[in-house]
Amino acid sequence: MMMGLCYGIGSIGAAVTAVLGDYIGLETALLISIVPVFLSIAMVVITPYRDDN
Repeated sequence: MMMGLCYGIGSIGAAVTAVLGDYIGLETALLISIVPVFLSIAMVVITPYRDDN
């Protein structure tokens, strides 16, 4: 189930990047697609970690 979710989200991201590439240029679209990567890194860093030991 998790793999299916990841494949689905990845395919949507690829389609959005392709559409942006058609309108604003591929190089700019690929640079814009880096933004979600940095957002996800920030979310991982600020997520609280609970140690149950």
